[in-house]
Amino acid sequence: MLISLFVFSMNSYAQQEIVQSNCNPIENFTIAFDEANKTVYLDWNAHSKKMIRVKPAQEEIVEEQMFLPTDIVFRSFNANNKNILINDPIDRSDDWMMWCGQNNSGIDVACLCDIIVAARFTPTDLEAFGVLSGDKITKVRFVPCSNNNPHTLHIYEGGTSPTDPGVLKYEQEITETLIEFMYNEIELNTPFVIDVSKELWIAYRVVSYLGIVGCDAGPGVVNKGDLIYVDRYSSWYNLYSLGFDVNWNIDAYVATLDTRYTYNVYRNNMLIASNLKDTHYTDDVAVLDNGNYEYCVVAVLFDCESEQVCKGVSIELGIKEIYEEISIFPNPTTGELRIKNCGFLIENVEIFDVYGRKIVEQEGDRRKEKEINISHLRAGIYFVRIETETGIIMKKIIKY
Repeated sequence: MLISLFVFSMNSYAQQEIVQSNCNPIENFTIAFDEANKTVYLDWNAHSKKMIRVKPAQEEIVEEQMFLPTDIVFRSFNANNKNILINDPIDRSDDWMMWCGQNNSGIDVACLCDIIVAARFTPTDLEAFGVLSGDKITKVRFVPCSNNNPHTLHIYEGGTSPTDPGVLKYEQEITETLIEFMYNEIELNTPFVIDVSKELWIAYRVVSYLGIVGCDAGPGVVNKGDLIYVDRYSSWYNLYSLGFDVNWNIDAYVATLDTRYTYNVYRNNMLIASNLKDTHYTDDVAVLDNGNYEYCVVAVLFDCESEQVCKGVSIELGIKEIYEEISIFPNPTTGELRIKNCGFLIENVEIFDVYGRKIVEQEGDRRKEKEINISHLRAGIYFVRIETETGIIMKKIIKY
């Protein structure tokens, strides 16, 4: 075996560049005005994406590569001699953390040995990808080039260099039948909780003679997306030192906790609630004047505030006498709804869900009593907007 020192310099991380955003705005913001209770209901969801794919800062890599093997043959093959799907229509949303591009080819290792291939993420890389402590890896995907050889998922933590992955913290034998030359997605039996203060390696082991592993078209993210271990030499290498400028097709899906976020609510640019942990808020508007109001919600993550997400609502507080004259029954109801007005003629009736969407509309016939069948609606809370000759009121109902 030839013992040699390999020193190189690399200054070009390829792959796409995306501007980092440490915290993300809310989604699915809805607003509804309940005139009867003189309240405005706000509801939203935490952003479905917390992880933003970012190319880490370029750096010069100078690493020692010891014990380069000379009695093992590393060979590449391409789509011309294997049925490889190059333009794979796979989900590449920001929830997937990866160094690689599209599946393009493969590399085989001609030896009777175990090989492990890995993608390495330093604490700086994890921060750049938007990962926070408490996030969990729930699944891993990769491209096997043989479905006959045993495969095992590995997750290492606490490494100190490209030749030291740290401690093997998670191992899962893959029992599923793998599809050759295509991405295979493996659900982890137990989600792996990430500690962003430590290096994280996502890997899988292949046990066979002529172990074949899928890779992209490069260029490689050296010492990050191209690491390989050969048990015969008990050492890690990078593909660049072996003559290959590519990355392994290894991706990790990171599920993010929403509970770290708190929320601030503004009405007409005035802060009315802060540090909310729930994704809803009820505003008492009894003292407000009639008119148009804008509500905005900001997501807060540590010292970062997201962009505001805003919606407007028109507040029209009706006349007290109207509320006392109009009754809706039965409430709760299973289907039949009767509106009785002792003093005013009903001109129009509309029913809205809690998201402010109009579900039912019936023009009034200027009678003092009206029946509406809502048996087709799902069980839940609804708001009935009643327009009379004197004013407009809104009352809450419950459908069983």
